[in-house]
Amino acid sequence: MARFLAWADLHNEFWGKLPGIPETCLDVDALLLGGDINTKGRHLDDALLLWHELQRPVILVRGNHEFYKSVMPDLLAEEQIRLAEMNAAGADIRILDGGSTIVGDTRIVGATLWTDLDLYPGMFRPAREVVQASMNDFSQIRSKQGKHLSIDDWLEFHWKDRDAIHNELLKPFDGKTMVMTHHIAVRDMIHPLREVGAPERYVSNAGFASDIWWQFSKFDITAWFSGHSHDNRSAVKRNDFGETRFLSNSRGYPKEGCDFDPSFIIDTHMDHDLEYCGYPEKS
Repeated sequence: MARFLAWADLHNEFWGKLPGIPETCLDVDALLLGGDINTKGRHLDDALLLWHELQRPVILVRGNHEFYKSVMPDLLAEEQIRLAEMNAAGADIRILDGGSTIVGDTRIVGATLWTDLDLYPGMFRPAREVVQASMNDFSQIRSKQGKHLSIDDWLEFHWKDRDAIHNELLKPFDGKTMVMTHHIAVRDMIHPLREVGAPERYVSNAGFASDIWWQFSKFDITAWFSGHSHDNRSAVKRNDFGETRFLSNSRGYPKEGCDFDPSFIIDTHMDHDLEYCGYPEKS
């Protein structure tokens, strides 16, 4: 059995305070953090604080905001050193960057999964232009010294993460499997109101989601947890194994009014009918 407390988009760079872990959730097997926890390397500080409170593994993927106001290779190098120091001192913090980790009999496969910009068939080119023009990532992130993140970098990172997740899922595993990404993997998780109007208005959704279930439907995935959109929706996809639940639970920005549930539990032993701790499913 494996039960996970699952949070995303804590955006502590704006809140300056982490959510408290409810007493009813202190018996979980691990805490999942779906990215956009903090900026400038402070996601590790937040993960350590949460580990001290929970005394259970804290497993995270990076979001785009983890890289804000940073040079990506420098941040990753510093992160590796600090993570090793924290875990050597007794913590259990795990960052998934195209790999997997096991808790109980559940495998969690994870990566950021930047989008493929191909959410809407035939609209790749306008999506590329709109996303590059509208998202702060391209001014706030440097892919290397002296160079801001480009749309080509974005796509390269997407395919790196997507291939890594796919290859990890190809490995045999005798147990339950979850996937955790920051960016969204299916269009069903886009709120319908974000697709109202002319295509040139809503094509920016391609910066938040891909629609790649067709590639991953051949795998037995119990749940896929993601963040990024702050809409906190859920969706169900079916295949030969049964159902895969796509889930989100983002705190979002202060005063944004997200439907964040600090007690959001994913139980991978509910035969795909996942347990929710006070969080209503949205169609």
